[in-house]
This record gives sequence, structure tokens and C-alpha cells, in this order.
Amino acid sequence: MELKNPCAPFLFEAIPSAFPVSRSKVQYLLRLINAVARFYPDEILRVNKDGKRYGLVSPKHNWLGLRIYLNSFVEECLHMPSHGTDILKLFPDTRLDKFGFADGETVRMSSNEIKKAAKAVGLPFTKLEPVLAGLLMTGFIEVDEDKGKRMYYKSPLIDEPVAMINWSDLIEETKNFMAKNWNSVADEYNGRFCSDIQIVDPFTGDHVRLGARAKSAKKVEKIAPKPYHTQKDYMYVENYKGKDLEKDFLLHAEGDYNEKEIEQIIGRWKSKKS
Repeated sequence: MELKNPCAPFLFEAIPSAFPVSRSKVQYLLRLINAVARFYPDEILRVNKDGKRYGLVSPKHNWLGLRIYLNSFVEECLHMPSHGTDILKLFPDTRLDKFGFADGETVRMSSNEIKKAAKAVGLPFTKLEPVLAGLLMTGFIEVDEDKGKRMYYKSPLIDEPVAMINWSDLIEETKNFMAKNWNSVADEYNGRFCSDIQIVDPFTGDHVRLGARAKSAKKVEKIAPKPYHTQKDYMYVENYKGKDLEKDFLLHAEGDYNEKEIEQIIGRWKSKKS
């Protein structure tokens, strides 16, 4: 059986734009996705065409393949420039807004501000620009122009690189590709693999949902138990080590919680402690 990936045309265009340094690795990535698909043979749609037997890879296989590839690529394969990891520690993590962009709370620093912060923690270097250029090239930091001044911030790529792919667009483009090139099985494929897609993250065990028609650009939704609004809020409480959870949770929570939800969260935390 020969595997075909209806999502490949979208990824072939998107990967070089989202991750410039991985441009030459797209073919490798697509082969990895095919390998992942063979671990889920029941979710491959089999079809005969022109006397050959084909298996059609799904968006779920693509998400898993990208998650594995990008996690390794970001954490292990990119060669950090000298002191690059030290510079990254000066920035807090960047959160994405509902449109998939760095939100208004993102800390942005000019090169002079980075130099002062680096000096304050005793970093032993004098030339910052080559380090920033290396971090920009590898995608670890991003830059905005503010009144002619370059303002740097930590890229969300570091924490969740797979979220930089617009999954809603990928799914819609895949549906269009199926209708054009695999018309005889397009309805079955789109119904089975392009509607409500639920996945278990192979690294964290989180349950993830991909929405085909979600309104925001960030299409990955981590499912948190009620009354939590996000998986990060849930994990914050689960790992909380302080004494005043209510005050600290309100400062760090991503969701907008009402009084009843706060009471439930505090009550569950107290019962767990006892």
C-alpha cells in the first residue's frame, strides 16, 4: 500500500514560512508523518485507484508527526549561538492571543534593555548583536518595529511550535484537495478525519482537539477539566506550592473566572492538600 498525504501541499508551503531554518527538512518531515500514520493503520483510508492500492493520511497523523518533529527540532537539533540560552532566560514566556499572535502582555525589550538585563545577571559578553541575529535566524526570538526601534520578544515557537501552523486552514485546504483529487472518497475522508479531531499529545499526555472551523488562528485546543478554562490554569493549580492560591491564581490565570468557579478551584485544591 502506497501512502498519500492530502495535507502535504499545505505543509509544503507553510513550513518554510513558519520555520525558515527547517526549509530543507520538509521532505524528511513528510516521510516522518507517513511513518507515524503506519502506527495508526485503522485511521488510514484505503482506496483503489488506477489499479493501485493507496492509503490516505489524515490531519491527525500530520499533527502528531509535526509535534514529534518540531519538538526534537527545537529542543535538540538547533545549535544555539554563544550565550543564546542565557539571553532567552531574560524573557518571560510569550502567550498567544485568540488570533495566534503574541498578546498585549508580551514583554518586548530593545537591545539596550537586553544589555542592561544581561549585565544585571552577570552574563560575560560584550557584543550582543551577533547573539540576537542568531536567535532571530533560528526562530527563538521575534522582533517588532516600534517607532523605528527594534523590540525583541521570546517566540511562542519554543513552547508550542505546532501551534504556529494554522490548523483550520490546513483542514479546509485538505478538504478542497480531496474534492479535487480523490472525489470518490472525499465525503468519507472529510467526515471521518476533518471534523472533530481528538488527539493525545505523545509528550505531555494532554488531550488536544483540532477544530476545522474554529474562529481563531490558533487551532489547537487543550481540553481542561471543569471549572478550569485552560490546561495551563489546571496545571498551575496542580503544581502550586505556595500558601495563598486564590491570590496567586488570579494573578496567573489565563481564563476569566467567576466567583463560583474560583470557589470550586480553591475547594478542590484544599481537599487535595488534606
